[in-house]
Amino acid sequence: MRAGELDNRIQLFKKKPVRSTRGEPSEELVKVGEPVWASVSGVGRERPENYQEDQYIAIQRREFRIWWRGDIDATYVILHLDEDKYYDVEATQPLGRREGLIILAVARGDQK
Repeated sequence: MRAGELDNRIQLFKKKPVRSTRGEPSEELVKVGEPVWASVSGVGRERPENYQEDQYIAIQRREFRIWWRGDIDATYVILHLDEDKYYDVEATQPLGRREGLIILAVARGDQK
């Protein structure tokens, strides 16, 4: 992985379980460090993949590549700063011998 390939800025967040004022379980996003550089690519075609309440919901997947860090897991959320869009982390995979990290993520359904 070369530094010139990392041409997008992302912000990492960790999901923290909380309770609403009514006592219902919810989540809060806690910012993790400063924004980092990443390369971003689409994964597959963006197409209807999920059937929900009598309509198809389009699922948008992205692959993010960043310099190595070992703390990212499925409890993380990525904010793609150039798109202003949030993505839930689904899986991670080391790139080389801790050279970089591949992060597979899906766009959160509660945004446009």
